[in-house]
Amino acid sequence: MKKNLKPIDASEFDAKFEANEDISDYIDYTQGYSFDDLQALLNQEISIKISDTLAKRLLSKSKELGLDIQSTIKAILAKELGLI
Repeated sequence: MKKNLKPIDASEFDAKFEANEDISDYIDYTQGYSFDDLQALLNQEISIKISDTLAKRLLSKSKELGLDIQSTIKAILAKELGLI
């Protein structure tokens, strides 16, 4: 990031972006997250114990959806919590 650039407002930034101008000098990359940081934020590991009956139902639902069990659980939780 160049130190001597004057700050620009959002409309100027958007105009430069829409005109396919190089906007990299206006972005502060020091404040971003690394890929590893994002993975840690997005992928929290939990452990639960479930009954055999529930495990069989999950396996059946996974096969029906064409997903692995972990993805099926994520989808069910996300749907139940109103995230999708």
